[in-house]
Amino acid sequence: MFSIINLNNRIFVLLELFLTLIGLCIFAWFIHGDRFSFIIAMGGLILASSVISRAIIKSDSLLSVFGLDYWSKKTIIYSGIGIFIGIILALVSRYAYKLSFIPGILTFVVIVSPLIGMTEELIFRGYMQGRLRKIHIISSIYIAAASHTLYKFLVLRSLPDGIRIHFFALITLTFGVGILLGYLRELSGNALPAMIMHATFDIVLYGDFTEMPEWVWG
Repeated sequence: MFSIINLNNRIFVLLELFLTLIGLCIFAWFIHGDRFSFIIAMGGLILASSVISRAIIKSDSLLSVFGLDYWSKKTIIYSGIGIFIGIILALVSRYAYKLSFIPGILTFVVIVSPLIGMTEELIFRGYMQGRLRKIHIISSIYIAAASHTLYKFLVLRSLPDGIRIHFFALITLTFGVGILLGYLRELSGNALPAMIMHATFDIVLYGDFTEMPEWVWG
């Protein structure tokens, strides 16, 4: 009886995450379209939000749903590591994109961009990886990274023609860094270090942009 109940729980978790990913993918695919496409995108976002909301309602703690319930010294240590890695990756990216090595005057992007990044971490590393790790810890890291990469892929594919981006580089970077973020979340036992690393990267890379990057806000 225990094994049957456990199997049913696993199937339910997988179905829950599948519906969440479907909703996010619909949002990503249609968000840069016309008004009708925007409505469809909002429908996908509502689907994902509804599934996550149900998980929150059924949970004893809001923080546990997003992987923020476990706090220890490791949370602080790995948050510091996340800041360091985020800065290094951002500086390398600025060099690759032929930007000034050190960011100039910060703009509104320094607030909006990291908020988007931290929200992504809450969903993919906090919620999705957190739910999957109950089934298999290592697989949860890679599935969450792949899901985030699929989401980013659809965002990029939905951009208007004529926008030049380093498509392959961005997708590869998303998956590779996603795995790193996943291990950071797993080793610390908390999604906060991953959120901080992502936010640090966005602040250093995009903080002096006068408008949001096209692949974020096309």
